[in-house]
Order: sequence, then structure tokens, then C-alpha cells
Amino acid sequence: MKRFASLALALLSLAALPLRAQQEVTAFALVVHADALDAGFWAEELRQADLLFAPANVRFVQSGEVRTGDAIGPIDDRNARDRLAALVERTRAGEPSQIHVFVTDRLADVDAPGERGGVHWRFRRRRSTHYILLSSHTWPTTLAHELGHYFGNPHSRTPNNIMSYARDGTTPPFFDAQQIRRIRAFRTRFVRAGVEHGSP
Repeated sequence: MKRFASLALALLSLAALPLRAQQEVTAFALVVHADALDAGFWAEELRQADLLFAPANVRFVQSGEVRTGDAIGPIDDRNARDRLAALVERTRAGEPSQIHVFVTDRLADVDAPGERGGVHWRFRRRRSTHYILLSSHTWPTTLAHELGHYFGNPHSRTPNNIMSYARDGTTPPFFDAQQIRRIRAFRTRFVRAGVEHGSP
């Protein structure tokens, strides 16, 4: 029952917003780094992210070409995650800031044995540099989950919330009202910092 109450609260909060605020949509650019990228996999990750971020008036577009020449390889430890920061900062030189997503065939869990579907990672030497790591065989909503972290949201204990690991399939994944407000606040902050593609 609490799950449905959270979803209803999110919808009521959106309805209370001024019409102009509800209609303004900001599109953020994603720069994708991958040795090879399955078009169907990536299209579904983007579709799910757009669907889940729609209540916050945010969408995502791929910026430029997929960078197939960057030999990312397996990302097995923290140092391998940190090394990707150089690619982010190199791309930034002389360009507006964008959200970088690295897709790899192997993304190790650095805290426990096994692999991860995705990670929002901050470069340990300069935490203002952050990016998303994505396994090429993860769930279709993993990108949305990691973008949720990128826009300031921690994990949730509410089942079926997109920021929760608990899914029972009774409702589609969602952001609650508080998470949507946080995304909107980060959207404003990112636009001011130049992390924007433009308004469609």
C-alpha cells in the first residue's frame, strides 16, 4: 500500500506545479565510450531513462558518435575506474561539460566478489569529475538508476523505486516526489554549470 501511496504523492506533487514549469524540458547530452555498442541495448537504456526522468522534465540525448576507438577493457578495480577520468577530462577540453557513460563487458564489484550492472563513480583525486560505468549486459533500467545518482539521489528502501534494489514487479519503477524535486534542483545546477545539451 505504501508503494502506491508514494506513487500517488509523486503525481499529486507534479500536478501542483505551475504549468510552465511542468512543460519546460531540458535535454542533457550523454557521451558514450565503448569498444562496441549494441544499438538495441543502448536504445532501450535511453528509452527507460527518458521515461523515468520525464516527470522531472529531463531527457537525454547521445552527443556525437560512439567512441569505439577507446579501448576500455574490463573495469576490475578502483584504479581502472579512476583511469577513465582522463578520457572525461580530455573530452572536456574546449567543449561544454557533458555526462560521460562508459560501457564495458566486465564491471567488477570492488566491494564484494562478482560484477555490477552499473556504477556512478567519482574520480578519487578530484571528486568533481564523475561519470557512469555500465555493463553491456545489464538491466534496461540500470542507466536510469545511475543517472538518478548523478542527479543527487541516494539509494531507496522503497520496493520498485528506481533507486532501490528491491523489485517485486507489482508496479513499474518510479522516482518519488522528493527524488523528482532533487533532480529538478540538480537540473538547475547543471544548466548553470554548462552541463546541458539544450531544450528540445
